Amino acid sequence: MTDDRVQDEVEREYDRDIDDPVTQEKADHYIEMGGLHCIYCGSSHIFDMGCEWDGMMMYQSIHCYVCEHDWTENYLLIEIDLPDTNQHFEYDGQLGLEEVPYV
Repeated sequence: MTDDRVQDEVEREYDRDIDDPVTQEKADHYIEMGGLHCIYCGSSHIFDMGCEWDGMMMYQSIHCYVCEHDWTENYLLIEIDLPDTNQHFEYDGQLGLEEVPYV
């Protein structure tokens, strides 16, 4: 597809302009909806290109097949569930993990 055809398809199908900037409002909506659609054009045709760990952080690279934009989702390891022993631990931000009631 040419750039013009992609732009037309995005505008028609997702009611967005792929050249619109990503705003805090769009980013909040993206996170609240679980990151299931392109943050730029709204397409659900996105692909996880892999992830990388750095300490407690995980970085996941995402690509949109429709508008061809790439972005990175950042995750922080903050909880551990151990279903075999019915335990749940949460990171307290300073002292390490503390056990909390299992949900």
